[in-house]
Amino acid sequence: MPGTIGGYGVELFFQCPVKQAGFWSGQWLVDDDLEVCLDQDKRKSLRGTVRVSCPLCGEEHVYAPDALACPLRAAGHDPVKPPNNKGGA
Repeated sequence: MPGTIGGYGVELFFQCPVKQAGFWSGQWLVDDDLEVCLDQDKRKSLRGTVRVSCPLCGEEHVYAPDALACPLRAAGHDPVKPPNNKGGA
């Protein structure tokens, strides 16, 4: 299901490379190749891609997880929405 983490709808902040402007979206998808990696010091990182359709330019953009801003740090924005308990997507 697009834009969910642990059953919760989560909006992420993306930067459009075409319009040079940012936008929030909960309609992102994680590609199947996403994996957790450990470096030599046992620090975890994500490797893979996140895709989103851009409302600013109409194109699909692809981002590495480390290129995305943390949604919990955005001032004045609550990115976590309660799950849809009505069934379905």
